Amino acid sequence: MLIDEKLLIELFEQKDRKRREVLFELFHDHLLARLTRARIADMISAKLGRPRLITAEDVRYCRFYFKQKN
Repeated sequence: MLIDEKLLIELFEQKDRKRREVLFELFHDHLLARLTRARIADMISAKLGRPRLITAEDVRYCRFYFKQKN
């Protein structure tokens, strides 16, 4: 199955438990950038075309749990 931005939006809207893992797979470069969590969340949400879809808490979670996978 092809994981793309459209699927990611659906996962976040449905609050799927794997949504943050998919977020990290698609945007790992953004998530690990040396910017604030809020700024990264705004950048990704803007790229997806859905304001405030991604939160700073989502960024924090991804950085903490998935950083070792990179």
